[in-house]
Amino acid sequence: MNDDGVADLLDPDGGHQGRVDDHGMLVPEQVLEAFPESAAAPRETDEAPQESVGDHHDVSARGDSVAVDSISGSGVTVAKEVDHSRDKRINSPEFNLYSSAEEILEVARSADPGARRREWDADALRKSAENYVVPQGLLEPEERSAYRVLTSRRHLAITAPVDRAGHEAAALRLAHEVRKRSVPDLVVCKELVDRDFRLTAKTLLRETRPCLVILDLRDALDSAVDRVCNGLTSFVEELEPRNGYLVLLLPHGQRRRFDDEFPARAHELGRPPAPEVLSRHLRGVDDSADLLEQSRLTAYLEQAWPPRATELACWVSEIAERGETDSAELARQACGVVEDWSGALREEIAAHQQEEDVEWLSLLLAAALLEGARPQQIVAASDRLLRRLEHRPPEAESLLRPGVVTTLRKLGSTVFDVERSRFERPHYGESVLRHFWSEHPMLRRSIRDWMAELRVGGLHRRDLERVADRTTELARVTGSRVAIDLARRWATPEGGSSAGAVGGFDGARRSIAVRLLTNTALDATTGRHVRDKLYDWAQRGTSPELGLVVAEVCGGAMSVEFPRVALTRLKLLAASENEAVHAAVVEALTSIAGHLGPPGFLRYLAEWFDRAEPIRLATLAEGIDAVLALAVEGDALSPDFIDAAEVRIFWRRALDDMPLEESRRVLAAWLRPATSVPETVRERMVEVLVEATEHQPHRIQRLYYASRIATPSSEAPGTDPLGDVVQQMWTRLDEVDPLRA
Repeated sequence: MNDDGVADLLDPDGGHQGRVDDHGMLVPEQVLEAFPESAAAPRETDEAPQESVGDHHDVSARGDSVAVDSISGSGVTVAKEVDHSRDKRINSPEFNLYSSAEEILEVARSADPGARRREWDADALRKSAENYVVPQGLLEPEERSAYRVLTSRRHLAITAPVDRAGHEAAALRLAHEVRKRSVPDLVVCKELVDRDFRLTAKTLLRETRPCLVILDLRDALDSAVDRVCNGLTSFVEELEPRNGYLVLLLPHGQRRRFDDEFPARAHELGRPPAPEVLSRHLRGVDDSADLLEQSRLTAYLEQAWPPRATELACWVSEIAERGETDSAELARQACGVVEDWSGALREEIAAHQQEEDVEWLSLLLAAALLEGARPQQIVAASDRLLRRLEHRPPEAESLLRPGVVTTLRKLGSTVFDVERSRFERPHYGESVLRHFWSEHPMLRRSIRDWMAELRVGGLHRRDLERVADRTTELARVTGSRVAIDLARRWATPEGGSSAGAVGGFDGARRSIAVRLLTNTALDATTGRHVRDKLYDWAQRGTSPELGLVVAEVCGGAMSVEFPRVALTRLKLLAASENEAVHAAVVEALTSIAGHLGPPGFLRYLAEWFDRAEPIRLATLAEGIDAVLALAVEGDALSPDFIDAAEVRIFWRRALDDMPLEESRRVLAAWLRPATSVPETVRERMVEVLVEATEHQPHRIQRLYYASRIATPSSEAPGTDPLGDVVQQMWTRLDEVDPLRA
């Protein structure tokens, strides 16, 4: 960076507005060594600034903040849990500027699967209905209400003047009503239009249970919407025979086309009273009257659709849960949450630019990125930014240099509380980053390189997570490319270490990348672009480092909310010949099985057989082997699992398409547990295989050959348990084989 970079930092113009809430996420890890700071990764041209997306800041990207039950299981981890009880470092401003070599390094949590859900059971639907404020026309009994259209036609499109108006929450409320009134065993699931998405009843609906599919088209390309609309007629014809329902979440611009092809099937959402939405979602606040008396909040709520009001309620609830009980102070902080800080920020920055106070500006940016970290981490980051801008920072080893606390106090007590390491104004740090990125385009490359070279030594898990979350918020306003570029660089090991290493700074840096990509892939504004990039990385066989990141992202929260999207990328990644990537894919599969349960997992894996390469099927076999082994350990081989329709569908596809060697391995994983279960369960495990043949000779013969995993014993029964099970299956196959009739 030449002197123009410093001059641009001192440019008196500035300011931007916008806020978004933080995400929560989990996986700890240990490191013992530090690596030298490496050179910046190759640069790309900077993108043009994009406008803030207004109503696209919709909680529906995370389920419209619907209250749902937690889901068991966890995301993929590349590190093992370690005991942090011995890590008793004092988080005080006076702590040394430089981290000790003995310090334990943590990693950012990559996902919180319990915060998301793809399928909603009766309890989850009931809880979402309790919090939902029903807009006019959704449930009323008249003929044109959304509920009447859905139950009479079995399909409905929901649209609104803005794309983030609570579409998904409305669809869930309708699903709850259908389940409560007429279909108590209704399965409710959400699907997302992806590159390989096909609107087919066989794929989306269930064989044995009624199913309501919520298909989100709001951020899909027009070409994808066209494909869905072109196949909609044939899909709708399958709904009644299969006892299915379809709710489309439609972008407003596609309303006219849908009306032309399917008249009287679209419902435009009304806007319910935002104050009532706020009150329904507040937690830990006894009385919302003081909040609603604030003119600033009232003005905000007058223009807010339900996702914005829900988001505000979540922010206020977080403040209350942190212990704030005074209603006046709670109201003041709530106003700060919705405040536009651009004016105050512009004035403060302009004043210090006129004084050519580069250090203050650098400290402001460092605090914006690392808010909450220890002062020495913020000051060290500020020094690195000054060096990148070719401005000489104060000598670190000089006795004349002020301490880190004194240095950080230069920001001013009205701006930054050093004791808490927090800005005094809510969401001020996000505004700082957006201001410099949006209004100082000449600084973008330097800021991005500075962020990419972040030194993670001494940062706690929450600090690493905040870096990922701040970058997420920046990407929501400026575009997904900044997130994709930084994630790529954080995923790349420093110091020449190999891919797959979980210790050291590389594991911590990669954890930031995984969290960032998870956040942005599931976000309403950046989601499609990031998911497409993950698809490209998986398909093109890019570097092992990126392959590991894709596997971790797909094994985490993405697989809970969009399992088909996650498994599509893992399916492509399964062709990798890198051992570390291969192991990460298998681990991701076992993690997804924990989220979905073995039957649901096998149902999705049946799609892996399409145009499958041998290496993919080998990975599939290894993954199923691991999942079934875990099912045995967890005593999950219940009759409900064995008799699930998804299991039979999988075995039909396996007998048609899986090579014999791989099918032998999967069959062995299925039959081995049968040697140690009660006789009735063993008989059902054998019978499911026989039923999957559907008495077709080619399937029967393939099952014969695949089952040559043990030689049926000629000794007394019970001396060779696996052989006895195989013999039992052969006997049943002989009984149903039409060629032996």
